Order: sequence, then structure tokens, then C-alpha cells
Amino acid sequence: MRALLLAISSLTMAVYRGPVLTACHELPTWKPAFLAAATMRGLDAYFTTPDYRDPTLADRISAATMDAFTVTADSRLLEVSLDLRRAERREAEKRRASLRDEYVQKSVDRACTVLYANEMLAAVQLLFAAVDSAISSELLHGAGGPYEMWGRLCTLVSSPESLAVGLCGMFALRVQDGEAPRTFFARLEASTEQYAQSLLCHSFGKARCSADPRFEANVMDLTKVLMFARAWPVDVTGSFEQTKPLSYELLKQRMMAHLDGAYCFYCHSKEHVDAFCYNLAQARQKRTVRAGYVLPSGSTYPSMSDASRLQITTRRFCTTCQSTRHRDDDCPNRDNGLAMDAPSHGSPGVIKEEDGVVREDAKHAQDTDAAASPHAHDRTPERDWYEGPVLTDMADFPQWKPAFLARAALHCYVEFYTLVDAQANPKLVTPAELREVHASARDAEPQAPSEATIADHDMRVRRRLRHMRGLLHAKYAAKTYEVGEEAAAYLRSAVDGALHGHFEDASSPFEMWQALFGSYCISPDGTKAALLEHLAAMTYSPRCKAALFLQRLEAAVARYATFALPPMSSTHAALYHSVVDSLKMSFLVRALQCHLRSDLALWLADVPSGDFAHLQCCLLTHAATLPDTNAEEDVMLVSPAATMLAAAYEATMQEDSLASPLHPVERRSVYLALQPENADATTSLPPMQLSRTSTPPLQEAADRGSPEVLLSSVAAATKDAISKRREDDESRSRTTCTYCHGTQHVDAACKRLAQAVRDTIVRSDYDLPYGMTFPELGSDNLVEEDRRFCTYCQSTRHYDNKCPMRAKHKKTKCLRRGYVAPTKPNNERQRTEPAPSTLPLTTTKKRLRANSSDGDGVACNEIWSTDETAALERLVQTHGQDWDRVLTAGHHDKTLLPSRTTDSVRTRMRWLERQGRGSIADAGDVGTYSYDVPHVTI
Repeated sequence: MRALLLAISSLTMAVYRGPVLTACHELPTWKPAFLAAATMRGLDAYFTTPDYRDPTLADRISAATMDAFTVTADSRLLEVSLDLRRAERREAEKRRASLRDEYVQKSVDRACTVLYANEMLAAVQLLFAAVDSAISSELLHGAGGPYEMWGRLCTLVSSPESLAVGLCGMFALRVQDGEAPRTFFARLEASTEQYAQSLLCHSFGKARCSADPRFEANVMDLTKVLMFARAWPVDVTGSFEQTKPLSYELLKQRMMAHLDGAYCFYCHSKEHVDAFCYNLAQARQKRTVRAGYVLPSGSTYPSMSDASRLQITTRRFCTTCQSTRHRDDDCPNRDNGLAMDAPSHGSPGVIKEEDGVVREDAKHAQDTDAAASPHAHDRTPERDWYEGPVLTDMADFPQWKPAFLARAALHCYVEFYTLVDAQANPKLVTPAELREVHASARDAEPQAPSEATIADHDMRVRRRLRHMRGLLHAKYAAKTYEVGEEAAAYLRSAVDGALHGHFEDASSPFEMWQALFGSYCISPDGTKAALLEHLAAMTYSPRCKAALFLQRLEAAVARYATFALPPMSSTHAALYHSVVDSLKMSFLVRALQCHLRSDLALWLADVPSGDFAHLQCCLLTHAATLPDTNAEEDVMLVSPAATMLAAAYEATMQEDSLASPLHPVERRSVYLALQPENADATTSLPPMQLSRTSTPPLQEAADRGSPEVLLSSVAAATKDAISKRREDDESRSRTTCTYCHGTQHVDAACKRLAQAVRDTIVRSDYDLPYGMTFPELGSDNLVEEDRRFCTYCQSTRHYDNKCPMRAKHKKTKCLRRGYVAPTKPNNERQRTEPAPSTLPLTTTKKRLRANSSDGDGVACNEIWSTDETAALERLVQTHGQDWDRVLTAGHHDKTLLPSRTTDSVRTRMRWLERQGRGSIADAGDVGTYSYDVPHVTI
């Protein structure tokens, strides 16, 4: 491919007449012009889409070429013999046609391949004609097609935003369920190479030095190793890294061997797996398992009791120090008799009994095995109750972490450590507290009087629901704040006082956990996978201190640079510092994109090249202008839970007072139920069960869980009162029943729903609206609208007489017990016979049409009179059997009624012919028109 690109670069054909790219800084202005030129030629997709192939290539093959393919296929296949039987000949012709189609398809595929190669060649030729020869060398480096060349060209100028996007894509790498290993490795290599190239190109420009292929290769390889260690779900990379020197290709080969089922992570043998390793079984018996070894998931430890099944490796292994770098004869600890008698922290202890049976020590699993989670109502309200091992040294963090999280899960605290916007467990609500919330809402809006209309009843129900939703949102926000404080105290009790300085400036349990986890990651004892997890979770929030956040970010990136970059002594110092600065800048941009996207765009506009010191100064200046929320919390005289409840109540009451004022007695009953001293006695339902359109200020407060948001909701509710009232009026006007789809009543007043409840035949997919009750059949306010509804299967798509279930049950004589078919509607609505009238024909006709409707069977039957029959006979004698001309002439002369048609004229003449009458004088009364009207009762 490189030779092909060199040949293309030597072409001098003028295929592009737009602006030529001569410098990297011209790329933003040059790119739209080039893509427009590529779009005109239909080649833009080859630059923007990986592995693109035009689906219309087959349509470009001419008809003559297709005929040539067919003729060639026919000539290559033998004709079917005429001596075969009819059935055999038919089968032979089918096989011959199938072979011919297959040959034609292969010819078409070859032609499409040629067309595809020509388009690829044209795309590459267009790109080389649009760039200067000085930049062509950069395109040739590692490019294999138009898409790779375009990506290489775009990475020549890497902005901070592109680095952050590449970083997000690299951190998002995870092995998907059912994904082939080779597919995952291809995605990992593409993502890491794109980010590494952008980072290095950006750093080379800042350091003012030329590209170093060796340094670039080392950075890419180390980046792949780090992403491989983080993205793979099986924690086996620690065992892989025991052998030096370590490279990505070595990791890839070992992982592929492990997936094939023939690789041992302990002795690195490709002849057996860990479950049959003799060296591992012997080490567990002697309690000398190598430190850092992790048993693969889904595997079990081998035992010396099954010595006949164990296998000994033939490769290099030392049984003294359990190393795979030398044999026993070359072990430096052999002469000193040193042996690792203490078991490592990663392997459980074993005890050898007298009969030779090896069993595991149960004491090791006491700290990590969590009991079944108790009911949420039994949660202990104390602050210092952690009974597990206290963290006294950051080196013991990997062993302390699972034990702490297992015990924290019993108290529903894990979400507050792992989620930035965690909410309290909805199971914390007790039935008594829930009944109290319902009672408060019921007292605030009593039942409607008996003389109230349906609209009044619906309005009161909706107002009561709005009150209850506001209460539930406020209770849930208060409970979240309370549980968050308990989670913070629980974490402090599990960590030694000497280590509290790692999270003393944190304002939430999430920030405390991230600070503690980050301190371990940047320490010498931190692992690569843990460091990457910490970097991926670092996100700036306006609630945290900017100086402390920047300090933690710089420490984490410096630790990451020791893993992802070659040693500083092996490369240029300016280049090394430039890469580290680019790393800090890319991680900082990624952390700021969540909350400060608009501000970040303005900061980067001042310095497009991206400078960490500039972004750091902008962030500190922005943080200095923010209000001090901690000072506002210190001067509060009431508890945060009571403040949130009071603010939520005031916002809800202001909204309802503008929509429909309440009586002072009702308002007083609500206020007494919402006193701040009773704030801790109520809770709420989960937010997903509540409407997000009823009280937006309270919903935002429940989502954010902060008192400031609830206090600001009062002003928001007052400002939007007019729009809220309009929305309430529109919602009240759209009264609907979700059961029978009626538009004049609600579910609580539906007669058909009451009948279905009585007969226990309510539809299985029906859900009663929140806050309503099922109607009772004996109630006086039930409504039954005249809408399409089936009383047998409760469907709203047909009537009873069209019900397929009813027809099936009727045929098998198994109709539902107690079913009574509704009265069959009479399609021919009856009415009284009109009195004889002597009005003219037009008046009588209008009267009949006015008293009838479409489809009621009422039709006018005009009798042929003698004069009309004679006129028809004369017209037939004049025009013959051209019935259209006969009808037109009769209507023109007004000798035929306007209602006559060609069919009626032809039918009348044929009837006269069958009668054989020479004269039509006796056909009817002259000049009399009678109407055959059926009896209709209205």
C-alpha cells in the first residue's frame, strides 16, 4: 500500500482546483472546501466513514455488461439433455439456472471490486492534489486508505476538545457480552492509537521538536497496556505483568491463550490451566503463594489431594521464591534458605490436616462475606457502629475496600459513595409514615360534596394529588440529606483518625470516597487499574473546592505519566514535560465538560492551542466568583430537613392558591401537618413513581437534594404562577377516562369500570391512575358514554356483536356466567309514517331527506308515469339504444325525472319489451308520482 501511495503522490493530474493545504493551522478553513469538492464527486464518505463501500456499485454496471456475464455463464454450462424424463429435466434446469446465477453474481462482485478500487484510487488522488507536498509525508506515515489518511491529517492539529473526546472514548472501552476477543482488541487499538497520536502531535507542536518514532511507539504501547488492564473484566493482568519486559503484544498473546483454555497464570505455562497447576497446589499447601497472584474468575484452586490430575510445567519456574524469571538453581534466596512462609494478601490461608486433606481457612472470608441485607426499616440510626477492620494504612486499601463496602451495603450507603447524585433508598419509608402523608393530603383537600359536578370532582382530585406529590418530594429530599450525613459519619468511623486528612475538605460522601480512593491510587502501592478508574471518575463540580480538585488532578496525572510515558532520562526533557502538560490539559477539559461546558468554550477560545496553566487560572478565577454556600449553611437556625419541608410546602401552597384559593381552615390543617419538628417522621416514594410535570421546583429539589435548591423553588413557583394556572386549566379541560376512553368523565366515575370490577373482568393491562379509587356500582355519579366498547372482553376496538372471543365462546357454548348482551341497536331507526301530502315533488323530497339520515334505509322510489314512459319510448325511437344520449336528451327536455339514470332507463325499456305491449297508455296513472316510504319511528 505504501508503494501505491508513493505512486499516487507522483501523479500530476489536475483533479482538484480548490484551496491547497500548505500549513497545519489552515486546516479548519481548508476542510469545508475540500469536503465540498469531495461531495461533488461522491467521494466524501470514503474520508468520513471507516471501511466505506458504496452500496450502489452494482447499479453502475451497464446492461450490456450484464448480458455479457449471462452469455458467458450460459456458454460455460452444459445444456440439459433432451433424453431425460420430464421431472428429471425440470430438476436439471433448476440446478443449471442456480449455477448460472451464481456465476453471474461472482462476475458482478469482481466488477464491483474493480469499481471500488477505482473510487479508492480517485479519493486518494484527490486528497494528495489538495495538500502540499510537505504535508504528504505525514499522510504516508502509517496510512492505509482515504479514511486513515484523513484521520492522520486531522490529528496534525489537535485541539483540547478533541483530546478530551478521545480520552472519553478510550475510557469507555469495555468488553461487551458475546464480543469476540479479536473485535475487542481491534477497538482498543484503534481508540488508543487515535488518542496517542493526537496527544503526541499536540505535544510535538508545543515542544517545538520533531517527531520521535521510538518515543511515539513506546507511548502507544504503554497506553494500550494501561487500557487493556482497565477494560478487561477478568482481573488477571496482575499475573501477566510478572514477566518483564512487558508489552502489549505479549499481553494480547497471553490473553488469547487464556481464552483458548490452555494458559496458567501462576507458572505461565501453555500446557494447563490454573486448576491443574502442581506448583500452585504445592504453594497453597506451604502457604507460599506468590504475592500479587489473582485466581481467574470461574476457576478453582488446585489441591494436593488430587495429585494424579495435577501437571508440572516444563518451563522456567522457581519453587523457592515462586518466581517465573529463573529456576531453582539460579535462585538468589536458595543459599540463604529464605522462603515466603506468610501467605499473601491475595490468597486465602490453608491448613494441612493429619490425613493430608487441605482445607481453606474460614477466618479469611469473615471480613468480605456479607450477610443477607436486612429490611430497610431496621436500619440503625447511630453514627459510630462500624465493627469491621479499621483502615490504618493506605497500603491495605485493596483488602479493606471490599469488607467496608459489604458492610456499608447493609445500611444502604454504597450508592452515596459511588454515585455523585445518589438518592435515599425508597424502602426507608414505613407504612405509618406513608399513611401520614396520605392523611395530610386528604385533609388538605376534602371530598367533594354530593351536588358537585364531575369537573369539580376532577379538579379536587388533581389538587389533592399535587399536594401529596409536593409532600413526597420534600420528604424524599430530607431523607436523602439525612442518609448522606450518616454515610459520611460511617466512613469516618471506618478510617483511622490519622487518615482523615485525605477527605477533611470534602462536602459529601461521594467526594470523601473519591478523595480516599485517589490518595491510594497516587501512592506507590496503587495499581494501574485502580488509577485509571479514579481518573475516569474525576469530574469537577462547583460544590467542591477548585484548588483541592486541581491538586488531586495533578497528582493523579503525574502518577499516570509514570505508567503511560517512557522514563524521562530516555527522551528529551522538553518533550516529556510537554506531554505531561498535554495530559493534564486533556484530563482537565474532560473533567470540566460536565458542569462548565459554556465557560470552557470561552476559556479555550482565548488560547486555542491549550495550556494547562491558562485553564487552571481560569478555573480558580471562576471559583472565586461563586458564592460561599458553606457560610449560608452555618447560620441556619433550623435543621436542613425542616427547612426543605417548609420551602416545599410554601412553593406548593403558593402554586395552589393562585390556581384555586383554599379555605383558611383547610390551609391551617395542612400547615399543622407540616411543622418542622415533624420533618423526620415522614419520608417519600421513589421519584420515578411521581410525575415530573406537576411541581418542577420540588422535582428539581428531589433530584439535587440540597436546601438551596428548595429555597430557590419558592421564587420560581411565584414567577411561573400564571403559566401554572393556565396549564392546570388545560389539564382540567382534558378530562378523559383511561378505561373506556370516554371524554366526559374520569376513571373514578366510569360505570363500565364499576361493572368490570363487580364481575372481576378488568383488563389485565389497565392501571388505575395515581390517587383515584375504583368506582362502586351503586354510586350516583357513574357515567356511561355512548362510545365503542365491548362488555364481554372489555375492549375499546369493537362492539359486542363483533367480538371474536364472544363468538368463539358462543360457538362452544361456554359464555361467561352472568353475561347479558346489550340491546342490539336498530340500524333502521323507525319513525312515524308521514301524512299524505299534496306538496310538489321537490318539497316532498326535501322533507323526506331532512327527516332521514345516512344508512337508515329510507329511499325514494319514483314510479314511471304514462307521460314519462311515452317520452322515453319516443327518445329510444330517435336515438336508438344509446342510453347516455337518451338520458341527456330527456333531462334537457325535462321529460325525464332528474333522478333517472342510464340503468333505470335501460331496465324500463327491457321491462316494456318483456310485456310485449305495443302501447304504453296503461302503464300507470298519467301525471301521478307516488313514493314508497317505509314506516319509520323516531
